[in-house]
Amino acid sequence: MFRVEQLKPLDHVFFHIHYGYGGVYDKNTLYFNTATCNERYQPIHAKENEMKGYEKFINDKNKEL
Repeated sequence: MFRVEQLKPLDHVFFHIHYGYGGVYDKNTLYFNTATCNERYQPIHAKENEMKGYEKFINDKNKEL
């Protein structure tokens, strides 16, 4: 995480498998977890919904800028 804070990329997309998914924006970087499975490897997050969520998050971020 330290390196990401140093580089300050616009987006940091990752695919961890766990309950927490979605995005957060810290005024420098959009962190977005696109996990499809929970801790039991059950695909509970539909890909279509994730991409819609990511697009909405990007649009909201762009409105702030």
